[in-house]
Formats: sequence, C-alpha cells, structure tokens
Amino acid sequence: MPDVPVSETNSDELILASLKADLNRTGNFPGDDAYLSDLISGSREWLAAQGVRDDGSANYRLLLVGRAAYIYRKRVTGETEPHYLRRMLHDWKLSHGLEA
Repeated sequence: MPDVPVSETNSDELILASLKADLNRTGNFPGDDAYLSDLISGSREWLAAQGVRDDGSANYRLLLVGRAAYIYRKRVTGETEPHYLRRMLHDWKLSHGLEA
C-alpha cells in the first residue's frame, strides 16, 4: 500500500467531520469512525492511483469526501458513480496538468 501524505489543511479529523456532515451522520454510532475512516483511506488511495494528490485545497477535500460518501451510499443503493463526481475528478486532473 502506498504511503499517501495528508496535508496540514486537510487533516483526518476535518475530512472525517466533512464526511459525517455529507452523510448526515450526526450521532455517535459504535464503529462509525473506524468504518468511515477506512472509506476515507480507501478513497485517498484510489485518488492517488488516479494521480490525484492532496494539495491542501478545499477542492481536494471535497473530491475525497465525495468519493468516500459515494462508496458508503453505493453499498446501500447500488448507484453508479455520480456524474458530478466524475466531472470533479476530470476537472481536478486538468487543472493540475494530469491526463484526464
């Protein structure tokens, strides 16, 4: 597994709080933090495999949280990846000089 650095402005705590807000998970549920943190780690690794690295921006955080939220929802609904999320990844890659 690659070691994917986390920027200071996109701390694990901030990203976890953002994911909980996206999912409307406002209560304290047993095992929630561990499971959601695993979704964040998996999403971070998936993004890194796509060439996307944490640049400390809110856009990266939104992309990471969006990916983790999609994985969470997919297991319940079976939905395909939302168009906005694919577009966000595409735009991020273009703005950072990566092949989209």
